[in-house]
Amino acid sequence: MSSNIRPSGVFDTTYSDDIALNRTRGEKAVSYGIVALLLLLPLLSLEGPFGISLVPQSLVGTIIRIAILVISVQGLNILTGYTGQVSLGHAAFMAVGAYSGAYLARQFGFSFWLALPTSALFTGVIGLLFGLPSLRVKGFYLSMATLAAQFIIPWTLRYPLEHISNGSRPLDVPVPDLFGINFGADGAMYYIVIPLAHGAVAGRAQHQPDAHGPRDDQHSR
Repeated sequence: MSSNIRPSGVFDTTYSDDIALNRTRGEKAVSYGIVALLLLLPLLSLEGPFGISLVPQSLVGTIIRIAILVISVQGLNILTGYTGQVSLGHAAFMAVGAYSGAYLARQFGFSFWLALPTSALFTGVIGLLFGLPSLRVKGFYLSMATLAAQFIIPWTLRYPLEHISNGSRPLDVPVPDLFGINFGADGAMYYIVIPLAHGAVAGRAQHQPDAHGPRDDQHSR
């Protein structure tokens, strides 16, 4: 028990210790166990000798979707969690990245690995169109500006750009591959999405004290 609970009177001495997710050896052990389980999950979903799998295959697909949302939420975490500003348009910007990447792959033959950063760059440009007019506003007014993006972008994708987005119908995209490995199956795609999600979480600005500056500055006024 002593390894999992810090004694009374023991305080953090650095900023990194103060915001650490894992404060004790027990918490670190649990985190490592979760990571190991996530890495083994696709293998556990394979059918055994008697046609029985330890976990359902559908769980792998569910984890993939959760990981995709985790990547998207990190941008919201930076804006709302670190700067204290409210954004209501992140789902729309996520759609811009998805559809632009699909369009580049379908129409211009971009590989998955090239379409991914290119679509992220294009999404940043679209974000600037809504972000630049919002530089002098904050709080309620910033949330209204981002809410406008949440209405304008989906409507634009569904109607004026239906020839690109296919409207509300599914859009087929080429299956990603790398060195002859096909990532079409959930089990293979899993090992693309999970590292990206881990990188997005690990790369957040939690180790930079200045990241909280804009939010703390507002609270001090």
